[in-house]
Amino acid sequence: MKRPNGELICIDVEAFALGALDPGEAQAFAQHLESGCANCAAALERYGAVVEMLAHAPRPVAVPASVASEVLAKIGGEARPGVEGQRFVRRDERGWVESGFDGIEIRVLSDDREGGRRTFMVRMRDGAGIPRHRHAGFEEIFVLEGHLSLSGVEMHSGDYCRAEGGTIHDIAVSRGGCVFLVNGSTGDRVLANE
Repeated sequence: MKRPNGELICIDVEAFALGALDPGEAQAFAQHLESGCANCAAALERYGAVVEMLAHAPRPVAVPASVASEVLAKIGGEARPGVEGQRFVRRDERGWVESGFDGIEIRVLSDDREGGRRTFMVRMRDGAGIPRHRHAGFEEIFVLEGHLSLSGVEMHSGDYCRAEGGTIHDIAVSRGGCVFLVNGSTGDRVLANE
């Protein structure tokens, strides 16, 4: 095997140094060393020194579940230990990012790239607007707070809209600001000049 530095050594040298080869492989590699391969002998000496140092490394310490949960909560609301296959996102201020449209922030809650779907929250300031866009797949909007004018329909807290794939939403504007939840397609397209 050729290393990035150009050194030629056998592929088993690391496993041999760690004692990870089965008895037959270990015997075959030992015979290879006895045949006088200087590259493998030098590599084994270097790896052997590292393996020896590993014996003096600190032992892993079990982290209490309460500490692990607290750390996970602080780094972004990912899956919680003990709740397999579930993801929780806390209602704090972390995770909001600029959308690229003035006065609008988004917070992605779920991103299914394979399925082409995304669930996210949108926070709009007073007077902010989302450009006209075409839906690649169906889109669902649920207004959590405030006012949203969507394709000429006035929506308020508790209102819901479903738009089918291929439909167009005209400019969406908020008077007074709003927060809404979106379950939509990742392939939507802004229609600047259509």
